[in-house]
This record gives sequence, C-alpha cells and structure tokens, in this order.
Amino acid sequence: MKYRAITAPDWIYVNKAQGQVDIGLKKKLFKDKADIKFNINDIFNNVGYSALFVHNNIYQNIIGVYEARRYGINFNYRFGSNEIKSAREHKGSAEDESDRIKK
Repeated sequence: MKYRAITAPDWIYVNKAQGQVDIGLKKKLFKDKADIKFNINDIFNNVGYSALFVHNNIYQNIIGVYEARRYGINFNYRFGSNEIKSAREHKGSAEDESDRIKK
C-alpha cells in the first residue's frame, strides 16, 4: 500500500491509502416501462483508516473501521405513452417553411 506522510520537527504521521468497491444491478421490466435497481456500497466491508504515528520514539499504530456498507433498492415506473415525440424531434414553423421553399 502507498503511504502519505505528514511530518513536523518532532513527530511523523503516516496515513495508508483508502478505498472501497461498490456494485449495482439494473433490470428493465414491463416492456421497458419500468426498471428495478439494486446496489451495495462497500461490498468487501473494508472502508476505514490505518495510520502510524511516531512521537518521541513512541510508535502508535492506529486502525479504525467505518460503518459504510449500505444496500439500496429502487423501482421506477414510467407512466404515459412512449409514442409521444420529444421536443427535439418536433419541427418548428421555420423548418416547415424552409422545406416548402426547397420543393
């Protein structure tokens, strides 16, 4: 692991690198009108800190763990028709006029 050291004239503090791994799944349902999502944060349950503090030839190894594991479930359902054109697909009157002149 990589360490990051903070020093002063009479002490040193070395902090180890930290990290976590998250995972999520998504499944579409009901002809793509709904989806369900499931996620887990910190799947290995290893979020925490570890450091070494040295002062006046006294070594302290500091280890701590956080309660970072979380689970989540999310369900979304889209009401209405999928046939309705979005605003960017609509032609404005200027485009209609431009098409008429080209013909």
